[in-house]
Amino acid sequence: MSVEGEMIPLLSLFKPKNQILNPWEKKFPSIFKNLKLKKGMEVIDMPCGQGGVSIPLVKKYGVKVTGYDIVPSYTRYATQLAKKKGVGRCCKFIVKDIREVVKQKNVCDLLLWVGPPHVWGAAKPTIKKLRGLVRPGGVIVIADAYLNPRIKKTGMLKNYENFKDTTKGYTSLGDKLIKVHDYKNSLWDFDYKRTRAEAALAVKRAKSKKDRKVVKRCLGSIDSFEASDTQQLGLAIWILKVRK
Repeated sequence: MSVEGEMIPLLSLFKPKNQILNPWEKKFPSIFKNLKLKKGMEVIDMPCGQGGVSIPLVKKYGVKVTGYDIVPSYTRYATQLAKKKGVGRCCKFIVKDIREVVKQKNVCDLLLWVGPPHVWGAAKPTIKKLRGLVRPGGVIVIADAYLNPRIKKTGMLKNYENFKDTTKGYTSLGDKLIKVHDYKNSLWDFDYKRTRAEAALAVKRAKSKKDRKVVKRCLGSIDSFEASDTQQLGLAIWILKVRK
């Protein structure tokens, strides 16, 4: 099993200060400010992680959030955090496979697809699955990576496309591209500095010798992951308005 695969059961050992562990953290406040969110709007957040992206939306804008993730410790933590922030009644965090979640139709006004797994491959089949969740006129915020020019789609990169093709895929079904923010590879440095710090703390939090060994392997792999991601992947946020 790869280091990434071994780490999945241990993700709860990573407890960043703001419950967010992704490269776009500092970009979200200005992104959401321009979405004209209103009290009572229904938001789906998947994968929701520890609720670090969606709980602040509830606190600031009065929206209602349903988050889905396959990591039980994440949904438990998100539920506790929502209660701590005083917005527990407006949040539900559920353990569920997102491939099952997308069978619902027209259930939200805003869909957050942040740092997602590429379970449906490229952008076009992905948006085809996602958009059914969103009511007509609703918004999808996608924060993800894309393949840099001249990098081949092999191995773990097989489901990534270049920026142009990714954008084309997300808009292929007629939805309006409200805005796209292309950060290229500028966010990786911030992301990996924090990841190193969190991995070091996770080693201390691990309760067994076996778990500590896995996290240490992860920590030892971070330099190579950063070099690879910086060279191979850019980062962007796409904002779409759903037309049905």
